[in-house]
This record gives sequence, structure tokens and C-alpha cells, in this order.
Amino acid sequence: MKLSLSILAVVSAILSVSVYAAPAPVACQFGLCSKVHGRDVDEVVIDDLVARAKKSSGTNKAAISKGVQAVQKKQAARITSQQKKKAANLLASTKKSMPSELKAKKGVASTKQINKQSDKIRASEKSRVAAQSRMDHKAKKTQDWAAKKKSPASKATTKQAAAARRTERKRTGAPSPANQVSKKVKPTKQEKNNVKQRFQAAKKKLGSTKGLPGRKDTVSVGAHKTDGRAVRQATFNSYLHNKSPVGHNKINKQPKPFNNKPYSATHGESALRNKKAIPQNGKEYPIINKSPNGWTGQGAVGPLRAVTYKKGGQRHVSVLGHDDKRKGSKDDHYVATVTPAKTKGKGKRELSWELEEEEFA
Repeated sequence: MKLSLSILAVVSAILSVSVYAAPAPVACQFGLCSKVHGRDVDEVVIDDLVARAKKSSGTNKAAISKGVQAVQKKQAARITSQQKKKAANLLASTKKSMPSELKAKKGVASTKQINKQSDKIRASEKSRVAAQSRMDHKAKKTQDWAAKKKSPASKATTKQAAAARRTERKRTGAPSPANQVSKKVKPTKQEKNNVKQRFQAAKKKLGSTKGLPGRKDTVSVGAHKTDGRAVRQATFNSYLHNKSPVGHNKINKQPKPFNNKPYSATHGESALRNKKAIPQNGKEYPIINKSPNGWTGQGAVGPLRAVTYKKGGQRHVSVLGHDDKRKGSKDDHYVATVTPAKTKGKGKRELSWELEEEEFA
């Protein structure tokens, strides 16, 4: 009797150990059953890596960059059109508000009005003669072309060329001109969203950047001057094109790393010796004055640069350029001086990171 009880105790102990030691299935631990649906954990990890690789692929970045440049081109055209309309309306309102003494008396034409009318008549006659000459030349060319087209030799040549094109389409399987698919590819909804997100991200970064001057402030390095609006515009473009720099020259695409080398130990200004223009290395982008959307990869880059960098996790921007009058190398860069639009006292300050820290503290 005692032997049977001991055997039962041993068997029950072994069963209890096996029950508590058996691990649960991997797919059902921590509530993963509903998410994985019977798939192996390794497959989930691999799929996630593939999705990330597609998202950050170079092809995708290039496509987004083209979309961004297309949007900026449309923005420039719209802003230019608005500026032209504004100038035309201003001119019309100026003419209406002309002082009465400058207008001729009723029934009496002034010398200025007579000369103006004469110039208008001469210009109109010159334009009419030129237009008539163009019309005559075009009519003659049309007549000669029609005469050649109606000749038997011309008709035979046209028929032979059409037959050759048909034969080539049959051989290659190409559709006829009327059935060809348009080569113009419209962007998908996802591509439009990607471009929109790039603009929104650049706007957010611009809003958190320290060191931006006021829109109407004057920013100058030596003889080179610009305004705060152009600086903000260049800073925004630097963030916008950061992932896919723009420009025809592959070596000199913007934004690019800024050459933040220290000043010479023999610099004429002792306060600058062996020091760098800005505290951290960053990326530079050209500043263009009075431009609808700044530098977008075409044209001259100008003398001034907006350099963006990070200091203690905070984004900063500084405007730098060359100044031949300073007692240093011609390749040295100097921080710009900002003159606020509405000032008290002297009103000048250096666009440096130290002063910006104090302003935003």
C-alpha cells in the first residue's frame, strides 16, 4: 500500500513539471495571434524591412524631387503673373489720379499730347506695314507649297511614305498614330501626397529654426545685400531639397556641405583668428533676391548663402558671404549683419548663434 502511494506521488510530480515547463506557441505569446494570423515571426520582420527599403529607395526620392520642382515652377509662374497684373493696375490707377494741371485744357491740345499722338500714329503705321509684309510672305509660301503638293511627283512620294510607315507598324506591332497612348504620365494620388508631405515637412522645420531675420530686414555682407524674405526662402528651399539636392552640375548640387574652415592664425582681425564662421558644420543654399520661389537648380547662385545647422538639437540658420574689404583671405566667409526694418538706436546686430540664443531664451 505504501509503495503504490509513493509511485502515484512521483507520477503526479512529473506531470506537473511537464505542464509548467512547456512553453506557449511563439505566435500566441503576448497577444500576437490576432496580428500574425498564423504567419511566422521571421516573415513579419522581413516584410517590414522590405517595406522600409521601398519607402527609402533612391528612385522614390528622385520622383518626389521632380514633383517638388514641378510644383515650384507652377508657383513661380503664378506669382509672376500676379506681379504683372499688380503693376498694370498700379499704372492704370496712376494715370487716373494724374493732377489736373498736367492734363490739357478742354479743346486745346498741349505739345506733349501732340507729340504723343504722333508717336502713336507712327508706331501704328509701322506695325501695320510689318504685319502686311508677314501676311504677304505667308500667302506666297502657302501658294508655293500647294503647287508642289498637287504635282504628280509629290502625290506619289506622299503615298510611298505612308505605305512604308504602315509596313513598319505591322512589322513592329506599333499602333497607328490615332491609337497611340499619350506619353504624358499623370502623377498618382500617392505621388501627389509625397510631394505635399515634403512641403509640409520643410515648413515645419522652417518654423522651428532660430536665427531667421524679419521679412523686411536688410541682411548684408560687405557690399552684398538682401532682405529677410529671401533668407527665409533660401532656408525653406534648403529643407525642401535636402533629401534630393537640385542643380545641373552633379558636383555642385544644392544644398551642399558648407566649408566651415577656421580663419587664418594671421588674420587681420585678431578676434577672428583660428575661429570658425559658425559653431557647427551645416549645409548651404543660395540666396536669390526678388525671386518668386528662390533658386531651384537653374541660373547663377549669387554671392550669399543661407547655412542651416543644428546646435544642441535646435535648428539654426546663418547668412554668410565673402567680403574683400575684410583683412583676410578671399575665400573666407563672414556672418551677415542684420538691420531691422524698424529700429531703435543704431539697430544693427550680428546674425550669430549667441545673440539668437538670447533672443529666444
